[in-house]
Amino acid sequence: IPPENYKALYHALFESHMNYGITVFGGANKSLTEKLFRIQKHCVRVLFGDREAFLEKSKTCARVRELDYQIPGHELYVKEHSKPIFNKNQILAFKNSYHYNLGLELAKIIKFKLPLALSQKTNFSNKTNKFNKTNKFIFSSTLH
Repeated sequence: IPPENYKALYHALFESHMNYGITVFGGANKSLTEKLFRIQKHCVRVLFGDREAFLEKSKTCARVRELDYQIPGHELYVKEHSKPIFNKNQILAFKNSYHYNLGLELAKIIKFKLPLALSQKTNFSNKTNKFNKTNKFIFSSTLH
């Protein structure tokens, strides 16, 4: 697979599944969301990680190596940091994706008054900001 298709592959096979229902389960307790984030980091490392460095560390079998280097040391198992990979490929981490999708859902409620069942239970105030005289999005809910 050509490297220029990795991002499309990531969006199609992983991110679409992760984002399905993320506004519902994204606020779950930290132990569950950390598991999902670890899976996301693994997927990102597999697709976008430094393949040459990985292959260089493990390119020969133990029988071919010198006697002192037959057992691989800890340097073989050191993982690369995933944050630079996320930044380079402009991929949102799990928690950031949750906050982004939550903001989109809130914008839909405010702008389009959808879903009706939720928008009918919210009251938006007409207060204005003293500094720039724009309407604030302050709302109160009758949901308990």
